[in-house]
Amino acid sequence: LWGDRLLFGSRDDHLHCLALDDGRPLWALPCGGQDVDSTPAVVGDRAFFGAEDTHLYCIDIDGKVVWRHATGGSIESSPAVVEGKAYVGSYDGYLHCVGAEDGAAAWRFPTGDDTDSSPVVVGDVVYIGCENGFLYAVDRRDGTLLWRYRAGAGIWGTPAVADGRVLVGADDALVHCVDAASGEVVWRTEVSAGMWASPTVVDGVLVIGDWD
Repeated sequence: LWGDRLLFGSRDDHLHCLALDDGRPLWALPCGGQDVDSTPAVVGDRAFFGAEDTHLYCIDIDGKVVWRHATGGSIESSPAVVEGKAYVGSYDGYLHCVGAEDGAAAWRFPTGDDTDSSPVVVGDVVYIGCENGFLYAVDRRDGTLLWRYRAGAGIWGTPAVADGRVLVGADDALVHCVDAASGEVVWRTEVSAGMWASPTVVDGVLVIGDWD
């Protein structure tokens, strides 16, 4: 949601903008002939999103491209934008950090595989999962690794961070809970099937869907 507008990406290779009151189309931005799976992050008078044409986009409310930053692979991750920096994962096996004002590269951290998980920023730490099964904690100031935790299979969903813990589902049919400061396992819980969904924590309860 962007004020009185709704933004969403589509497999028709566009980011669409509709009027929220009646759904009438306002504009559609073509994105290099590739899907737009990324959910836009709206910050002030700009929105940020990734596309499978390898670019992280920054646009204004009229759908004009302010800047594009090319990564080495398609982007299905949804960006996080915090204090003048935008963070996003990519198929190229990196977590990218760029300037929100101009799209200039600040740093990139090697995740080692396709990274559809979306970054979560808490304080000075970025948490993100990867299809190689690793959950990473990265210093958001310079992109250095703080810790990594390995699940038994790939992580597609976005981690939830609550009460000093990081929680994520993996394709190993386990929900993993690790300490946010150290990455040490707190608990693991088996469910019926693997997960690509992102967990939500509400009133001390974690909710997540799985493949069953």
